[in-house]
Amino acid sequence: MVNIGFSFVGLLGLIDVIFALAVFTVTLILLFQDRPTLRGNKIGFYIAQLVLIPLCLLLAGAMFVFQGWRLDPPLTFAILCLNLVIFFLVLKDFFINFGR
Repeated sequence: MVNIGFSFVGLLGLIDVIFALAVFTVTLILLFQDRPTLRGNKIGFYIAQLVLIPLCLLLAGAMFVFQGWRLDPPLTFAILCLNLVIFFLVLKDFFINFGR
């Protein structure tokens, strides 16, 4: 049985899935733009950001879309705070790299 609830957490799950695809494409673009200057640990961080953040956001978003209706309010608030931190870090990285 698949139950999709259209609550705040379900909407947050859809935003996570869309944002995972956006993070993947932006990180891939940044990786190819900065390729001549990449040395040492910087390429490792780009690859980790390219793989881990979109994968976690995609899996969490899918879980929230399909099972988000089961979450109680404190857990929903914790998920919202975690998403806000991830969005802030990705936007900071975006503005630092594209705000040249």
